[in-house]
Amino acid sequence: MAKQRLWSPTFLYLCFSAFTLFSIFNLFIPTLPLFAMDVLHASEQQVGIIVGVFIAASVIARLFAGLLLDRFGEKNMLLVSFLVVVITAILHIWSFSFGWLLFLRFLQGLGFGVATTAAGALAIMIAPKTRQGEAVGYYSMFMSLAMVIGPVVGLQVVQHISYTALFLTTVFLSVIGLLLALFIVYKPVRKAPEPLSVDRFIAIKAVPVSLCSSLASFAYGGILSFITLYAVSLGMESAASAFFLVYALVLLGSRMITGRIFDRFGENVVVYPTLVLFAIGLFTLSQAGSLSIFLIAAVLMGAGFGSVLPSFQTLAVQSVPPKQAVQATSTFYIFYDLGIGLGSYVLGLIVTGSTYSFMYIISASIVILAIVAYRVLHHRKLNNLGVKCMADAELEAS
Repeated sequence: MAKQRLWSPTFLYLCFSAFTLFSIFNLFIPTLPLFAMDVLHASEQQVGIIVGVFIAASVIARLFAGLLLDRFGEKNMLLVSFLVVVITAILHIWSFSFGWLLFLRFLQGLGFGVATTAAGALAIMIAPKTRQGEAVGYYSMFMSLAMVIGPVVGLQVVQHISYTALFLTTVFLSVIGLLLALFIVYKPVRKAPEPLSVDRFIAIKAVPVSLCSSLASFAYGGILSFITLYAVSLGMESAASAFFLVYALVLLGSRMITGRIFDRFGENVVVYPTLVLFAIGLFTLSQAGSLSIFLIAAVLMGAGFGSVLPSFQTLAVQSVPPKQAVQATSTFYIFYDLGIGLGSYVLGLIVTGSTYSFMYIISASIVILAIVAYRVLHHRKLNNLGVKCMADAELEAS
């Protein structure tokens, strides 16, 4: 049987459109706290509120995203939510008060939550059934590129030009993303109206694997929030930038391989090894006393967390009937965001009363818990169904 085509123009438009969206998010990670403190004279607690409001808004949006996408279509809601991102990006130029910035971050969080849910669902629905794991892997690569490029570009713009230039950059990216999304060709499957129920907001069958992903993202919250401070505490100020660069390069390389392995041999062959690598990477990081150990940890985590995340997203969608693909994507991102947010907060409390090294040991323990949860919540389900992977269960059901 001939291999079905994955790299269609529509898939490329979607991937590059999503890249602009995640670039905006990552541009703001290191720069918006600086803006709030330098220009608005915000306190550290207020900076935390700015981050929290954005995450809270994105979670709220994803709760209702499934309902909206079912009602108005995936592409239409992607365009509308992108328009919200464009408008809020423009309004950031006139951020002269903390309250106004907070309001804009809430609105942008709503747009970001719906847009990423729509784009993530489209990435799977556009792809051939036999190449969904590969499709999510490639789609996630664009997210990862944005994660690396965004902070670097944002800091360079702020340091060498101005905050206004930073906001204009996000306007440019959001407009480009909106234009690319216009070229996406996708004909939604018409769905009969359904009564309101929990399944219209949360895909119950996708919760177990999404819970596993939240445990992994909980541990990753300690990387996003504290890796720079950890590097400084070790007297290696430039190590954080090197860490993310190495992490991203390994992540990109591994995702080109693991997506195909996922589709050919099943999820267990990918999930167990990558979670183990992530846990080992976190423990290695906790023992870092030199740049070489620091970067070895980056390699392990790039191959670990970077590869397991798209596997969980694919499994979330494969765990539900095709008509619930949007709700499954939304459920996955809700748990992923909650994991990041709770991880940043709880691990921050731990490091306040101990050390960064101890905090990363705790993070590694959480990943081990994720392995146990995966075994209990998903692998055992496959054994009960008598299949080696969720895709086989789908084929039997159809």
